[in-house]
Amino acid sequence: MIIAFLSWAFASPISIDPIIQDIGGAKINWTKMRLEAKSSYASRTQSWGFRESLASQDVAKKIGEFIYEVPVSQEHTVSSLQKISDIDNDFTSSLREWKTAESRYFHAQHEVEVVGYLPLQSYLRKSLMYFSKAKLVEKTAVHTGLIIDARGINFQPLVMPTVKKDDGSLVFSIEDFSPQSALDTLPVRYVRSPVDPLCAQVVGKTPAMVRAQKSENGDLILEPNIALPSAPDLTAIRSMGKIIIILSPFE
Repeated sequence: MIIAFLSWAFASPISIDPIIQDIGGAKINWTKMRLEAKSSYASRTQSWGFRESLASQDVAKKIGEFIYEVPVSQEHTVSSLQKISDIDNDFTSSLREWKTAESRYFHAQHEVEVVGYLPLQSYLRKSLMYFSKAKLVEKTAVHTGLIIDARGINFQPLVMPTVKKDDGSLVFSIEDFSPQSALDTLPVRYVRSPVDPLCAQVVGKTPAMVRAQKSENGDLILEPNIALPSAPDLTAIRSMGKIIIILSPFE
């Protein structure tokens, strides 16, 4: 059934709300994997360009403040990554990579609202490469990706999550991801529905789909007796980051 859903998603673009988590005065968009912030500035006398500039400055300030709280793994936030001297990542200058998503002009209120975002993949690229250890394998025989249905489970999304079987054996950790893949993609992505078009883009046309049963000590634990891809396929899927986790929306 899941394959039928994904094939339909390829042909019929649909809009599904992303997984959004509030983090202080900003939001983590776990589907688009970016930190988002917005701000506005109103004035009856200043030019529209000046109002937009001041709103943009506040967006940049919010992104610069709250990016350090983003949970990267069970052990690390962006803030704690800065303490690892071996990671060649300039966490300060990379903040300049934030982008404007939209500028809105409210003429009745004499107000400009700016929405901006910082892509987590580019911002954390060197950190991802530091933790990734696997050799890149790009060919699969049967399954092109892995979908983990974790709806209804109280699981904190992470940039680098750990997934285990119910017996404690490892299904995925960041060390199974390849540094080559970390150059331009992420180890996992998060959606609210298996028919989100992102699923087809990430896991391909013939993914395996399994169910998670709980979150334990920050790990995502799968149900017993699951049918995972073969060992060679799973190695390739993990190294390329062809993993989708379906979550319930934050309340």
